[in-house]
Amino acid sequence: MKKCWMAAALLLQCAPGLSAAPSKEIPPNDACRAPGSSVHEAGLVPIGGILQWVTIEGQDCRNPVVLIVHGGPGNPNTPFAQPPFGSWTRDFTIVQWDQRSSGKTYAASKPADGETLTMQRLTRTVARSHAMPRNGWASTNSS
Repeated sequence: MKKCWMAAALLLQCAPGLSAAPSKEIPPNDACRAPGSSVHEAGLVPIGGILQWVTIEGQDCRNPVVLIVHGGPGNPNTPFAQPPFGSWTRDFTIVQWDQRSSGKTYAASKPADGETLTMQRLTRTVARSHAMPRNGWASTNSS
């Protein structure tokens, strides 16, 4: 359990854009049609050179983003997340990500021979795709 919290802290340190600190107003996009509108998106998104499954849920798309990265690989939270995190959507925009080699990402993008999921790779991918909920799916086309 301690390793899980340390990994989460590392991710947040390495991805300052994920913090709830105030930022400039960003114009709405397809996921956030108008300031204050709800957002309910789910789909395969190009992240890190492969299609990865992401869901975005929130009652107000201006709320701070909480990125949920499950403890996998191979064991996604997505099918079980609504009960524990459903009430959070009032105060946060909840983004859940089936990372490489797990859940719907695995079904869509099976790993190549020898491909590994490392903390460095995961941290780099999160840092590069942190703007996704506000800037849209196209902002995740990085590796």
